[in-house]
Amino acid sequence: MEIKKLEKKIKELLSKHFSPENLENFYLNQPPANIAADASTNFALSLAKKEKKNPVELAKKICEILDAEKINA
Repeated sequence: MEIKKLEKKIKELLSKHFSPENLENFYLNQPPANIAADASTNFALSLAKKEKKNPVELAKKICEILDAEKINA
């Protein structure tokens, strides 16, 4: 799936769990060639800073949301 289409789909899913203001900072990137991944984001880190929460816990929550919708994270 193209990165922009995947980004839109994930953003729609996350909108059920996070405020629109927080999702303004959500985007996907193409990772460097030496990293075995199709897409990457720093959303958990930027949200953790803004919300003063643990980024690992936020990343786990995001993974749970994506797993529930059958989107591999």
